[in-house]
Amino acid sequence: KQASVGRTTRVLAETVDLYRTMAELVGLPDPVADGEDVNGTSLAPVFDAPEADHSALKPAAFSQFSKPSRADPTAFWPQPLRNETEIMGYTVRVDEWRYTCWFGFDKARIVPDVEDIIARELYDHRGDPGELDWRGEHANVADDPAHADTVARLHQRVLDYIRLYPVVVAAPAAASSSRSHSHSHGEE
Repeated sequence: KQASVGRTTRVLAETVDLYRTMAELVGLPDPVADGEDVNGTSLAPVFDAPEADHSALKPAAFSQFSKPSRADPTAFWPQPLRNETEIMGYTVRVDEWRYTCWFGFDKARIVPDVEDIIARELYDHRGDPGELDWRGEHANVADDPAHADTVARLHQRVLDYIRLYPVVVAAPAAASSSRSHSHSHGEE
């Protein structure tokens, strides 16, 4: 849209928002209204007024990152397979803050153990002009008592997000499927 050409915005956006945004921008029906089970928010209104306050449209963005080893919790690589993950981090980014909580990960159930908090991070983005290397990203203030309420509020948002999008673990294959597998090889 012409109003957005050459403009920047402070709206929070996630890759998951692209499908719904593009569908609306090209005039397709809203996928959710058509019964599709998709996540994300259409950010099409941002293209009409990029400089406007769109915080109500997208109040938070979430991300998730796995780590391979509790023995070396600072290591990010190699990326572990889901059932080999030992640490899972969840991040919520809101207008003025970025909060991350690193949880122990239950490899058998493939879910985070929300009672096993390995580390927390809180970064101050108040006054951030949108710089790639914002100074607030260099000082973890999660343990500062002045920010305890912010940590508690954002931690609850992370917990709500985890509960909103739970991992569904498939049931083990029934014994009959192993019998039918052996029959496919001509065994009787």
